[in-house]
Amino acid sequence: MRKLAFWLSSVTLSGALPLHAASVRPDTVDNFTDLFGIDFPTEPAREYVDRFHLIAEDESRRTGIPASIKLAQGMLESDFGRSTLAREANNHFGIKCGGSWTGETYYRKDDDPGKSCFRVYYSAEESYTAHSEFLSDPKKASRYGKLFKLDKNDYKAWAYGLKEAGYATSSSYPERLISLIERLDLTAYDANASKPSLLAGGNGNNTNTTFKPVTTKPTSRPDPLVSNTSTTIVATRVFHQGSLSYIIAQANDTPEKIAAQQGLSVRRIREWNNLDQGDLKAGMKVWLQSKKRRYKGKERTVTLAYGETLYDISQRYGITLKRLHKLNGYSIKTGQVIKLKK
Repeated sequence: MRKLAFWLSSVTLSGALPLHAASVRPDTVDNFTDLFGIDFPTEPAREYVDRFHLIAEDESRRTGIPASIKLAQGMLESDFGRSTLAREANNHFGIKCGGSWTGETYYRKDDDPGKSCFRVYYSAEESYTAHSEFLSDPKKASRYGKLFKLDKNDYKAWAYGLKEAGYATSSSYPERLISLIERLDLTAYDANASKPSLLAGGNGNNTNTTFKPVTTKPTSRPDPLVSNTSTTIVATRVFHQGSLSYIIAQANDTPEKIAAQQGLSVRRIREWNNLDQGDLKAGMKVWLQSKKRRYKGKERTVTLAYGETLYDISQRYGITLKRLHKLNGYSIKTGQVIKLKK
């Protein structure tokens, strides 16, 4: 795993931090500056946590990795979602290809001689679930197995355990994680993770959801170091973006399979996701309602990355393809600034 450093680019994410983590703890201010050599990027940090805290909590329920640790690692490794690797490869945890990776790849320089191979994910959310699979992979139990014997609420033990396991080479890696966790009160999300899920039909505050997991979901959390039975759990968890709901497509998913799991018609799944415009890919968002004509998020524009199309932007932000064409025309190219709203 690469040595941690901050890439100081200008891209930020949208949203507002939940109230219980909105304030910065003053006793950690000097500690952060000493460790990182920069002032704390308050808004990017708040926006990052707001976007990813629900999936971090749900992954904690599923695998036992503390939500606070996952959020802190994501922020640290991706420079709060602003790094080149995060923006261009959706890789928020610096996970390299390794010998078993068969997906898309992204090469960039890090501590190793030459350029290193990193995994490319279809979405940032897929990166979050992949991080869980990476740590809980039975083939890596000799390195990371001890972590899953630690108390889920002991974030300091997890921080030092990750360093001991060789996740990163930076000597101050544990202290950096701890600084972020304490400064942003990320342990509040560990507490949330002990409550029912808000993402997939749990009994939390999200009482409007009508989507439930399929019957193949295990009734108790499997030991991540003994068997990998997470596919059906990941495939049927429902996320929310404003008033819209979506799932993250998994390998071997089809419109027919998703429609059956969610109690919807195949025609609607295809229509709502413009599947005549692109294939169903692992990691992509699959919308469970018709996408919106008007985007209500904070962002007004987004820069089209290499290999992206308006269809990809439509799927990422839940905006109808017709609306994006009306705002941006039909002739687009890499690097173009795409309007999400007027």
